[in-house]
Amino acid sequence: MLLNDQSAISEILREKYLEIKSRRPKYSLRAFAKKLEVGSGSLTLIMDGKRRISQRKAESVAKKLELSPEEERKFLSEFRLKKTIKNKKEYQLFEINLFPPSQTWLVFGILNLVNVPFVDLSPLSIAQIFSIDEKEASEVLNKLFMQNLLSVDSDGKVFRTKERLTTIDDKANDALIEIQRSHIRKALESQEKDTVENRDLTALTMPLSTKSLPMIKKLIREFQDAIEEISDPEAYDSVYTLNMQLFPIARPRDIKRVSL
Repeated sequence: MLLNDQSAISEILREKYLEIKSRRPKYSLRAFAKKLEVGSGSLTLIMDGKRRISQRKAESVAKKLELSPEEERKFLSEFRLKKTIKNKKEYQLFEINLFPPSQTWLVFGILNLVNVPFVDLSPLSIAQIFSIDEKEASEVLNKLFMQNLLSVDSDGKVFRTKERLTTIDDKANDALIEIQRSHIRKALESQEKDTVENRDLTALTMPLSTKSLPMIKKLIREFQDAIEEISDPEAYDSVYTLNMQLFPIARPRDIKRVSL
């Protein structure tokens, strides 16, 4: 979803209108607009994606539609994405030397599995969920507690001590290269194991100015922050990796070498 994209609003409005009309065939768009306290002409343009709706009006319409929590989150997602970027959350540094690079995907997998409601965090369950050996699951889980990345509250519930972690990604070293390789391997595995409905592996090749790279990197990080806000935490039922690479395939020095 782009930050100026209100397609979710248009989609839900069309769905709700058709739901009512399926029960009441004579139900008109004018009656729907009256219910939502929106002009019928404006509503038509909004449903067609030709007019934007303000956050205040969108919140009012959402209440009148009596949306489910997940539907409301989707309906108002654009405004929440903007708020997330405005109130940017701070990341804490993840020390990559604490774990073998090949295990980093599993480390972050377990750390995020903690936030999935009602999940069993025993080594056996972790091994079954991530398709790994139970011994490896136990070793990584114990180390997460030893490194104080996981802890247990007074009710016996496991929680993350640091909610947002990041690696240093602008300094090349062997460990980071291996971490990226493991992410790419997992992406390739997903292409074989998961249906297209449950994954999205895409690539875009385009001409760029190297002067624009700082802004592009900034937008990528803002997008990563914003996409976390789309799902309702109470509805978490899986753990995903968003693996993004931006790299040159035709470099300025090589283009200059052959340019007239």
